[in-house]
Amino acid sequence: MNNISIYVHTPFCKHKCYYCDFASFANNEDLINEYYKSLKKEIILRKDEINSREISTVYFGGGTPSYVDSKYIVDIMDILKSEFNINKDAEITIEANPESITDEKLENYKIAGFNRISMGLQSANNDTLKKIGRIHTYEKFLSSYEPCKSAGFDNINVDLMFSLPNETLNDFIDSLEEVIMISPSHISTYSLILEEGTKLYDNYRKNNIIIDDTLDRKMYHYCINKLKEYDYEQYEISNFAKKGYESRHNMSCWDFEDYIGFGSNASGFNNNIRKTNKSNIKDYINDLNNDTLPIMEKTQLNIKDLIGEYIMLGLRKIKGIDIDKINKKFNIDFTDTYKDKIENLKNHNLVTIEDNHFRLTYKGLDFANTVMVEFI
Repeated sequence: MNNISIYVHTPFCKHKCYYCDFASFANNEDLINEYYKSLKKEIILRKDEINSREISTVYFGGGTPSYVDSKYIVDIMDILKSEFNINKDAEITIEANPESITDEKLENYKIAGFNRISMGLQSANNDTLKKIGRIHTYEKFLSSYEPCKSAGFDNINVDLMFSLPNETLNDFIDSLEEVIMISPSHISTYSLILEEGTKLYDNYRKNNIIIDDTLDRKMYHYCINKLKEYDYEQYEISNFAKKGYESRHNMSCWDFEDYIGFGSNASGFNNNIRKTNKSNIKDYINDLNNDTLPIMEKTQLNIKDLIGEYIMLGLRKIKGIDIDKINKKFNIDFTDTYKDKIENLKNHNLVTIEDNHFRLTYKGLDFANTVMVEFI
């Protein structure tokens, strides 16, 4: 059978960022121990879903995995290694925030088998960091980044956001250039999205603030062109990597490969079935204490849904969709089935077909969602 990936969710963080709508919670330290006991139990109860398939990537996300004591992370990795067949060259990532990284944690992560760290910076401007609810400074980020390198992590991603509150083009350029100077192997850049229910959303709505779309696109395209100058290849809409350092875990998702999600609110896709766990930490723990899987939603995707998701995810990749592969996977003639849609989008210079790949044009990157909706 094909390889499979694993995602492990940590719902805890020290402080909820003002833009964050993920299933993460501050001030729940009393639940940490019970949560990880339940997480171990879920892994054991669901191990038959993986069987003997080889694990190609493992990703610990959150929340903030680096916030909790590293013993919990190490315990989970030990369970995964004992129960599953993890490829000796597997990419194993942990998300970390600057304020919670310590030398001891880094050493323990390395011993446990982690070989990639994804660090949340978001901005090199301390005033901007305060405005979005980050609790670290840029100086703290730098003092955390260097120990990661010293601990032997040469595969480090840095997250950077743009279109942040009151951020000018020059502000973003300064942040980008600061990140370029430390030369991480991978950079992820995201435009601020105001999600309902977040503190920033409420603030923008209350004060009738809108995001300047023109400025947003200037920042994005400046980022694309500047990173190219420094040998960062854009391989996905929001992701740039030095050669050989593309995120294999994310690529497996965009390639529509199977993955299992463990933990509260974790989602997975396996054998054409999508499952999502309950997001409430107490509900998650209670279900597993009663030997019940904490599944909130389970959906069997039909062929239309499968093709739609395959196209949507594939278009996120800069190289696009291999037409031979989609034809073989779904027994279709892609260019004939979607002939009218493709021609219309080509006429607007949003997509192209080159080297038998269907992909977004440079202009199309700005209208990716518009293009994707055509196929869902």
